[in-house]
Amino acid sequence: RKSIWQDPWNNEVYGGDQVANGVWAMAGGGFSGQGVGEGFAKNIPEAHTDMILPAVGEEFGWAGIAGVFILFLVFLNRAIIIGRQTGTPFLFYLCAGIGISMFVQFLLIAGGSTGALPLSGVALPFISYGGSSLVANMVAAGILLSVSLIRGTPVQMEFITKQQDRNLVPALLSASA
Repeated sequence: RKSIWQDPWNNEVYGGDQVANGVWAMAGGGFSGQGVGEGFAKNIPEAHTDMILPAVGEEFGWAGIAGVFILFLVFLNRAIIIGRQTGTPFLFYLCAGIGISMFVQFLLIAGGSTGALPLSGVALPFISYGGSSLVANMVAAGILLSVSLIRGTPVQMEFITKQQDRNLVPALLSASA
């Protein structure tokens, strides 16, 4: 994996063509893509697992990849909001952890597909083929849905506002810097 990451265009490395074909497919998709079913995803090794993003990029273009990115950002945002509305620190951190883990999985796949990060073999949540990964992601989404029914009391919300905002805002600022 390290050799593939260091030089994806080296055909002498076993599996090295995976990232090169993925980058080539995303470039072939252009801005708006080639159309649904018109891409050549069969040329991308393992296009149904950790190289699903280049297949999406080939058929839907950069607009499709940006759309998937925005959907994962919305998922992260909603997970944090659901956690805040509960009024309990445990549920807040549980929901935020679920949202962050899904977003990090997306970033790992996006980075591996473009050659910015080594390929990790992690499945793209809700999109890639993978039985146990899909089940785990559906369970996590189900937890978010069930927690979204819980509303905190005014006293709990005041505590969350004082405690979590004091902890969360500096953490988010340091992570973005």
